[in-house]
Formats: sequence, structure tokens, C-alpha cells
Amino acid sequence: MAFPSQPVLDAFNRADGGLGASWTSPVVSGEEIMEILSNQVKKDTGNAPRGSDYWNGSTHSEAEAYADLPTLPSVNAYVTLTARIVNPGGASLDGYEVRITDRTDAARMRWSFYRIDDGVFTLVGGNTDDILTPSSYQIGLEASGSTFTFYRTNGGGAWTNIGTRSDATYSAAGYIGLGASGGAAEAARLDNFGGGTIGAGAAYQPRYGYVHHNNPGIA
Repeated sequence: MAFPSQPVLDAFNRADGGLGASWTSPVVSGEEIMEILSNQVKKDTGNAPRGSDYWNGSTHSEAEAYADLPTLPSVNAYVTLTARIVNPGGASLDGYEVRITDRTDAARMRWSFYRIDDGVFTLVGGNTDDILTPSSYQIGLEASGSTFTFYRTNGGGAWTNIGTRSDATYSAAGYIGLGASGGAAEAARLDNFGGGTIGAGAAYQPRYGYVHHNNPGIA
């Protein structure tokens, strides 16, 4: 099945500030919120090293999550996508996260996959480095059984499989979400967040600036 299979959930085309009632923050206790700035999403300006939010409308086991990345992270900073998140914001947080980190030069990004056990992050399967051509692209995470697959596009167009990891620890339904690291001046921006249960709806062909005709629950 082509990735992604689910539509955009939130295009963030509204006033600057918090993400709204369809989102809850943080995923990890002590993190900042994510916020809208000029119809895109960034980490809040607070002092915590990371920010995160999860889409609170539904949970998914066979899950996908994706977003546009119109501005890449600063050097050694990263953006995240999460899946199968349970007990968010608490000491018993479990689930999975992929981080996409800028590794000191503009053309190389590092993908790292983590399992979260009671709030503790464990790297699964090492890192994958990816050479990029444009400065703007899209990122995706798919959780199918015990297999987790990373996807990206270079500036839109066809999605490319960057790598897979295997982990069978958590299979129950959980939340999907997004996040970013860095300080108040962090450059990374996210947009057009989508996802849900794999194959549960009509296929979506992503394009920058696309706004799905049905964005349920957006405040």
C-alpha cells in the first residue's frame, strides 16, 4: 500500500499561538508546547530543550504519521514524529518516536528510532543518514505490526522508504504526534500534519499547501 493512506488532519492555517483543542501537550513530561507561527508549527519559546504535542482525537495501532518540513532544523537540532503513544505527559509514558536531526551540514539528515519505556528513550537499530537535495521536504513514520518504516520526499512528489526498524514491545493503539528540539531561535518548522490508521480511508496525494476538505475538531 502506498504511503500515506490517510488525509491531512491539520494544516495549521489559523492565528498564531497554541495548536488548539484537537491537540494536547506535552507528550513527554516537562516539555514545552508546540505553537503556530505564520500558519506553520514550531517549538514554543520556553527554556525546555524540546516541545511536543499529540493529536488527541483518536488512537491507532496500525498507524501512520507525516508532516511537511518546510524549514529544516538547525545544526544538531531535530524534529520528531510519534506513534503508539500511551500515557502521554506522565511517568508511565510508552510508545515510539523517530527523530530527524541535522548532522552539521545542510545535505545530511540523521534518522533515529526510539522506543519509549516509562519515559526513558532507547535507540532501536542504530542511525540512518540520508542525503537531501532541497531545503524543504516531507517526513513520515509508519507502524505496522512490529515493523516501523521511515519515509520522506524531497520537496514533495513520491515518497521514498528511508529504512525500517523492528520492535514488538508495544502493539496497542496509541496517539500520533509531532515535536521539535532547540531553543527559542530554533529554525525548524512543520506543516500539514496527517495520519491515522493505515488503509482506513482514501489515499492522499500530498502537495505543499494542501488543505483537506474535512479537518475534524480543529479549533
